[in-house]
Amino acid sequence: PLVRRLRGLRRTRRVPGVAPMKPYYEDSAVTIYHGDCRDVLPGLTADVMLTDPPWLASDSSVEVRGTGVAPKKQRSMSLVYGEVGKFEPDLVALAMTRVSHDCLILTGYKELGTVCNLGKVRGVFGWYKPNGAPARFYPTPFNLSFIVWHGKRSHLYGHQHWRSAVFTHPFPAAGCFASERYVDKTGAAVHPSQGPEALYRELLLPFPTEATILDPFMGSGTTLRAAKDLGRKAIGIEIEERYCEIAALRMSQSVMDMSG
Repeated sequence: PLVRRLRGLRRTRRVPGVAPMKPYYEDSAVTIYHGDCRDVLPGLTADVMLTDPPWLASDSSVEVRGTGVAPKKQRSMSLVYGEVGKFEPDLVALAMTRVSHDCLILTGYKELGTVCNLGKVRGVFGWYKPNGAPARFYPTPFNLSFIVWHGKRSHLYGHQHWRSAVFTHPFPAAGCFASERYVDKTGAAVHPSQGPEALYRELLLPFPTEATILDPFMGSGTTLRAAKDLGRKAIGIEIEERYCEIAALRMSQSVMDMSG
C-alpha cells in the first residue's frame, strides 16, 4: 500500500493522554487513519466535520405493480446494504463529540430523521444531482440527497455564504465518461458513492482557513481532497484499506489552483 510520512510538519490535533494511532498517510495538510472510528476518534479533535456515512439501502426484493410479463417480485437495483458499511447513527454521534463547531452530514431520505435527531439541528440543505440515476420502482429519479447541519458552535451564522439552500452538482460519472471518478480497468467505479469535489469545495469554502476538517467515514477521500485544494487541514478515517490507498493516491496529486 501507498504510505507517505513527511517529518517536521504540523501534526494532527490529538487529545492529551490518549495514545495516537499511526497514520496510514500523512503530509503537510492531510492525515489518514486506517481503522475503526471507535478506536481512532477518541484521540482526535477537529473544528468542522464534513462526512457522508453509509446509508440505509435495500437488500430485499420489491413488488412490481403492473400487468406486464415481468416477475411480480424483483430484486432492488439499489446499492446493497453493507457494501460500503452500515448506517450506524451512534458512530456519527460519536464523531460529532470530537468537533468544536459545524458538522455537515450527507444523508438520504431514509436516514434524514435519525440524523436530524442526533443533536441540535441547525438546518437542512439539499443536493440536487442533474444526472441522478433513474429508478425502476421509485416514482422519481434518485436525484436528491440531504445535508444536515449540526454543531455546538458555528462559523456560519451571521452571513449568507451560499446562494441557495439547494446545491446543484452532478454525481461523478463512471465508465467511459469518467473524469474525476476513480475507475478500474473495466471502467467500473472503485468506490460506489464517490462524491463530487465541486460540492465538497463549495461546502467547505466558508470555513476559516485555519480550521481542521474531519471526515470519519472518508471513503475514497473526497472531503480531504477538497479541503487540501482549499488550503485547509483535514483528517480522514476509513476502515477499508483499499479505500485508504485510493485516498492516499488522491492526496499525493498536485493541489488544484483555486485562485482563479
